[in-house]
Amino acid sequence: MTLRHLLPILLLPLAVPRLEAAEKWGIDQHTLLYAIGEVERNPWRRPGGLYGYTPATWRQYSRLPYRMAQNPAKAKETAFVIILETCQRLERDGLRPTPYLIAMRWRWGYEGMKRRLKTKDDYGQRVTNIYEAHIR
Repeated sequence: MTLRHLLPILLLPLAVPRLEAAEKWGIDQHTLLYAIGEVERNPWRRPGGLYGYTPATWRQYSRLPYRMAQNPAKAKETAFVIILETCQRLERDGLRPTPYLIAMRWRWGYEGMKRRLKTKDDYGQRVTNIYEAHIR
């Protein structure tokens, strides 16, 4: 293994508090990702992996090659970063982060989520229903 491959492993302890920071808003990220995976229904072996990453989203949040979106551990690490950034942006915009809003952002992107705030979103509701059923 080269230093390039070891660096993410060595830095993981530094990243863990940051990745778990979304729990500040009372959101269980693991359960939320489970719910997103259930709604996406994309097998790991497919491009984008379980969470349905697009190449553009993967490039924005990960320095790894797109094929690594099929790696459960790497996909989850990247998802935690996206969830945290979404929560921070929502808070800056005066909105309380919720599984519903994060799911909408996952499906439509941040600006698309903001445009749909006054409408009902089926994707966001399905993710929220699964999340709430598993959080109890």
